Amino acid sequence: MPIYEYQCQPCNRLHEFILSVDKRKTPQYCPECGEYLIKILSAFARHSSWGDWNGAYYDRGLGCNIASASHRKKVMKEKGVRQLEPDEVSDDRVDAQIAEAEEHNKEIKRFKADPKKFIQEVDNATLR
Repeated sequence: MPIYEYQCQPCNRLHEFILSVDKRKTPQYCPECGEYLIKILSAFARHSSWGDWNGAYYDRGLGCNIASASHRKKVMKEKGVRQLEPDEVSDDRVDAQIAEAEEHNKEIKRFKADPKKFIQEVDNATLR
């Protein structure tokens, strides 16, 4: 099963989840703070047809082999490289994902504040 990487906007933590392909679009939530996570682009591993794949890949930007997302974070810290903040990335898709996550977090907060009222509002909106 593929490993998907996500970032939590409020606490800025990176998380990895092993998800089946049919679950890849299921919203993921931060295990630390409970907020909605944004799926981030990550490097993919490749393997040859000879079966020598060990899950590692060569990261040209860091100039070394990377074994996992946690290893990548460790190497980045050692080399003084930081993860770009969302406002530093100009890709429109990322901006749209951030806006979607913020809207989703607002909905979660509304639900937590008054679950019965929230469900009633959703039901009323659905019936329109």
